This record gives sequence, C-alpha cells and structure tokens, in this order.
Amino acid sequence: MSIKQKLEQQLEARLEEWKADIDKAEAEAKSEKAKADAEKAEADIQKTLWSNVDGLRKKIESAEQQLAELKESTEEQASRFKDEVQRLVA
Repeated sequence: MSIKQKLEQQLEARLEEWKADIDKAEAEAKSEKAKADAEKAEADIQKTLWSNVDGLRKKIESAEQQLAELKESTEEQASRFKDEVQRLVA
C-alpha cells in the first residue's frame, strides 16, 4: 500500500469516527438541552456541549479538506500530508 493510499485510508477512517462522534455529541447536546430546559439549568452546560459539536465540525472540515487535497496529490506529494494526517487521526 502506498503512502498516499495509507494516508487516505487513515483519514477516511478518522472522518467516519468523527462523524459518528458528532452524531453522538449532537444527541447528547439535545438531551442535555431538554434536561436543562426542564430543570431550568444554567446555559453553561449547553454552551459547552455545543462547543464540542462545533469543535468536531471544524475537525471534520479540516480533515475533509486534507483528504480532498491528498486525493488530488501525486504519490510524491503525498508525503507532505503525513504529519497533518497523523495529527488528525491521533
């Protein structure tokens, strides 16, 4: 397997994990919001949870951009993505 293929595979796998994570985070945020509304809890809980959702969205956006660039790169160019992909999938 080439470096490019390996990096693509790692990034695609991490994207799928993050997409599942964002679904869970959104469900948790909605659940906590309902609880907070019912209990009239402070808005800090909601802000923190939605901040987590926003953080995951930014990670996904960055990873999708890296993946698109990686897919368009040559095998020789793919090595420049290695550090960034390793950071994203860690």
